[in-house]
Amino acid sequence: MITKDNLWAVVVWYHPTEEQKANIETYRPYVHDVVVVDNTENNVGIAAALNRGVQACIAGGAEWILTMDQDSHFNDDENDNANENDNANAYSLKQYIASANGFDDMAHVGLFSPIQNYNHKMPRTSGPYDDMVAVMTSGNIISAEAYRCSAGFREEFFIDLVDNEYCLQMHRLGLRVIRVNSTLLVHSLGDELYHVRLFGIWKKEVISHKPFRYYYMVRNNLLTQRMYPEHKRFHSKRLGRIVKRVILYDRVNKLAKLRMIWRGYRDFLAHRTGPYQNH
Repeated sequence: MITKDNLWAVVVWYHPTEEQKANIETYRPYVHDVVVVDNTENNVGIAAALNRGVQACIAGGAEWILTMDQDSHFNDDENDNANENDNANAYSLKQYIASANGFDDMAHVGLFSPIQNYNHKMPRTSGPYDDMVAVMTSGNIISAEAYRCSAGFREEFFIDLVDNEYCLQMHRLGLRVIRVNSTLLVHSLGDELYHVRLFGIWKKEVISHKPFRYYYMVRNNLLTQRMYPEHKRFHSKRLGRIVKRVILYDRVNKLAKLRMIWRGYRDFLAHRTGPYQNH
């Protein structure tokens, strides 16, 4: 059972704005305490920062840990009479916790996740919960017991695919990654989102990340495929979509991104991990 007494939160900061700092107030009332790991001065990577934060939560007595990005938040919803399908309630941490507690196999859950949709639209779902292969970190409620049984977040990945790899560890442990379909996280990717049109008719939504991100996406995706061959198809398809999007649709720093894609592939072959080094 997830309660305020046993639920802690951890958030990693990296040059946060005042608005991003204020996001903490949307979940502070529902957790025992919030651990902030400030990565601004000495960027050790998202994985190492998460490990430090989660370990501090567990040392304080946490049984469940809410992991948040600095640019993610829930909406305060104190209306106890709100219908579960109300739009406001879809963003409610209070409702998210209640729904997670309603899951009938909590003993085998490695982590719960909200719907993490950058365009803030509820997808069609067939039921209140879905088993997922992998989800991103922000908004997850992870089991402290599952974390103790795992290798933690893989620090040699530095950033990108850290969340996916942790989920695959959960599967290897025989645990489930459960998405709570009644909750939608308010999340910003921090990158450019734009639309391109083909033949003046078909519109494609394109996310443009900074060029260095593509290095980690490619290198860590390939590493994950090698480490977890049972999920190779899942990550191979995701990597294909990333490369295809840059080649066909991306109009921002295309050559720089293609260069970083190549370097990610090169360093995967060379077994290089950790932060990017320009060789």
